[in-house]
Amino acid sequence: MSLTGAPLLALTAAAALCLFALCLALARIRWVLARASLLVALNVAVLLVAGLVVNRQYGLYTSWSDLLGPPAPA
Repeated sequence: MSLTGAPLLALTAAAALCLFALCLALARIRWVLARASLLVALNVAVLLVAGLVVNRQYGLYTSWSDLLGPPAPA
């Protein structure tokens, strides 16, 4: 899966939308920790989608090795 490809962007956008729907469905949860962790996960997913969109538009990292660095020698 390419770092600048549409499948990764679609997958992360779908995950963010699912988290948003889950937050709305479970809005009346009385467990503060569960609700807070859902909101944190949603914020991370939205930031990931935004980062992927910016990376795709400007071509900052074109491959996973550009992002993570070259593999360590054996």
